[in-house]
Amino acid sequence: MQWIWPPFIIIGTFFVPESPWWLVRKGFMEEANVEDQVALIKNTDDLEKSESAGTNYWNCFMGADLRRTGIASVSYQAQCWCGTALMGYSVQFYERAGLSTDNSSDMNLSQSASVITALLVILVTAGGPGFANPGLPYPPWAITEVPSTRLQLKTIVLARNFSNIARFPNNTLMPRKLRIHSWN
Repeated sequence: MQWIWPPFIIIGTFFVPESPWWLVRKGFMEEANVEDQVALIKNTDDLEKSESAGTNYWNCFMGADLRRTGIASVSYQAQCWCGTALMGYSVQFYERAGLSTDNSSDMNLSQSASVITALLVILVTAGGPGFANPGLPYPPWAITEVPSTRLQLKTIVLARNFSNIARFPNNTLMPRKLRIHSWN
């Protein structure tokens, strides 16, 4: 089932236009078309370059930026702390709990369907692509809004790396916990 989508995605990428942000950052101003948006993008890009000049990763751990780095890091790490590693082994877990192979597979499919449904509900209520809820100023994916502008990229890089570090032991230990011949 998972191999149905890649051909459509690969074919679709040939029809997707380049992002105006990417075109401006690479210096292809004529190809970016929309002049007002290009001017905004160019100004934002120049502002980011000037604000991030002279900064380094240590700045993310000083003053108020330490708090911002902590919030971004915990937000990313929550993804691996909430049991996503177990979800990858849920069929095996259900079988160990006593369900038949067919019931374990059905339970896994219903679990995936409930996750997709929950994500769609979050998109609609919190304001996702095409959905706007003015009552909620920060949607869950506003992790890029937590860091200060001048340290935004560095904070996100650090948060993602901390998440990968937290994910490594989680993903290493989970199969050992569930295998019959490992930790029983």
